This record gives sequence, structure tokens and C-alpha cells, in this order.
Amino acid sequence: MTAKRLTATSIVVAFVMIASFFMSFLPQIISPQSVQADSIQKVFTSNTIWTVPSGVTSVEVLVVAGGGGGGGNAIDNYCGGGGGAGGVIYRSVYGVTPGQKITVTVGAGGAGGSGSDNNQGTNGGISVFGSLTAVGGGGGGGGFAFIGRSAGASGGSGGGGAVRLSSYSGGSSTSNQGNRGGKGYFCGILCSWDNAAGGGGGASAAGADGAYRRGGNGGDGVYYGDIFGTDVGDGGWFGGGGGGGTPHYNDNGGIGGLGGGGNGGGDRSGDPAIAFTGGGGGGGADDIGIRNGGNGGCGVVIVKYQGTEVVLVYDTPGSYTFTPPACATTVEYLVVGGGGGGGGIGGYGEGE
Repeated sequence: MTAKRLTATSIVVAFVMIASFFMSFLPQIISPQSVQADSIQKVFTSNTIWTVPSGVTSVEVLVVAGGGGGGGNAIDNYCGGGGGAGGVIYRSVYGVTPGQKITVTVGAGGAGGSGSDNNQGTNGGISVFGSLTAVGGGGGGGGFAFIGRSAGASGGSGGGGAVRLSSYSGGSSTSNQGNRGGKGYFCGILCSWDNAAGGGGGASAAGADGAYRRGGNGGDGVYYGDIFGTDVGDGGWFGGGGGGGTPHYNDNGGIGGLGGGGNGGGDRSGDPAIAFTGGGGGGGADDIGIRNGGNGGCGVVIVKYQGTEVVLVYDTPGSYTFTPPACATTVEYLVVGGGGGGGGIGGYGEGE
């Protein structure tokens, strides 16, 4: 009978293989991993209290106030000014604390001036995010308003000036939030049908002055489509001023500024601004009757931040129950089965 003898080398190899086999069953403790998620964007169109999510220490925020209403017209050949845009505030970095509760207020658009003696447009409402307050746009001057209300009202951007027995100035703006409104154009008593009101100020440009037979254009707003996308605002634009009215010529009302501003009326009422842009309403005008100003657009608050995701790793043999986080509707998962065992080690030896 031939005996087989294990050498020292074979014993060491066998020990390593057996140890590796049993080590594969030992639990490898891996803590949940927090990883950077895609940016999350919240669009607020009504008042609320927002709670800062866990792990978020700064946000990008846009605060847009409500736009001013356009001025109305209550007598032949006078014309209302365009409403000023709501104030616009943008911060690329705004510090917050996880769990912090932040007040969010969204300003309403101002009402357009009606065909009455007191027909200046109404100012828009303020919008608020924490410590940031955007001022509502100024109403457009009324075409036949009480004394002191034919000028454009001051606001985030100023309303355009109206025309009655003379031209009236546009309203002033709030620093770093908008621009002034344009001045009305008064042709004279014998050519009053050629009058034209000023356009409302916009977030990036002043409202244009009225001109011969042409209402002043509203000032343009600002473009944030590259940051917040083009599905918000007016294709990504916010804070356009409303156009001024002119009494006698169709389609010669001022053009509303980019950012939701309403067009001014050329022998008609002014157009309303686009909602959730903070645009100003267009001014109304007519050669033989009463025309209303367009309503201003309500404001909006947009918040963008980088979220975090938690990755759970189950690496100990056994069965588990996974409970999804609150509000989660989908999850991503990866399942990896156990590997097959390696082949055994046969003995070998030297014959004698």
C-alpha cells in the first residue's frame, strides 16, 4: 500500500482556501451612504410655510412680486398708462438651516383701472421669501383720474404716466428691483386723439415714453430660463412692464415687455399680464368711450437646491423588510446573487 504525505506547501494553501470560504459568510457592515441627488425645484404660486429639507444649507431663489394694473380711461381721447412690473429679486446663494420654517408670500396682481373718475391701476402685492421682500409693481396712471392719480404709481417698477389735459410722469422704482415708468405724450387740445400714455417699467428696462399716436412700450423683464427652465414665467422671463394706451388708432397701443407684460389698448381696453410673471397690465384708451386697464400678473417664488439621497446596502445573508420613505413613489435597486463555491483541493504526495 502506498501512503500519501501532505507537504507544508499544501497545508498552507488548504488553510488559505478554507479561511476565504468561511470569511465570505461574515457580515461586512457598510453604513448607509448619502450621495448627491439631482437639483430639486419648488415653484410657489400661493402663500405657505416651507420647511427646509434635511441636509440643505443653501438654496437658489427667485422672488417676483405682483405686477401693477394698467390705467383706465374715462373720457374721450385720454389714455391710461401701463402697469409697472413687480419687483424681482434673485439670489444665487441664500443660506438656510435644515428644519427651518420659511414664510413664503406670493403677491397678487393689481387690478386694472376701471372707467371711473378714480381709474389709476392698483399696485401689485408684495412677495416674500424669508428675509427677501419684492415690492409690488406700480399701477398705471388713469386717463381721467382724481388729481395726483394720473401719474404712474411707484413700486417695484413704476407705472406709466397717463394723459388728460397734459402729460404725466411715470412712477419711480425700488432700488435693485425694477425701473421707472414712461411719461405720457400730450399732443394738444386740437389733436388730443394723437395722445399716448407711457409704458410701465420692467425689471431690466424703463418703460418707454408715449409718442405721437403710439403708446409707450413696457420695459423688458429679466430672463432666468437658463436657471429655472422655460416652463416657468413667460418662457423663462419675469417682470415685464405693461404697454401704454393710445386713444384713436387700433393696434398702436404700447407692446408689453418681455416677462408677461400686457399690451396697451389702441382704441380698446388694455390686455392683462400673464399670470405668475409679475408683469404689468396694459393701459386702456378710446376716442369715444370708457376703457379699462388690464390686470397685473400675480407673482411667484421659485426655490432650487441640491438634494441628497440615502443608499441602503444589505450585505448580510438573511431576509429584510424595506420601508420606503414618506412621499417616495419610485426607488432604484440592484440585486446581486451569491457567487458559486470554488472547487475543493485534492491531496497529493510522494510515493515511496
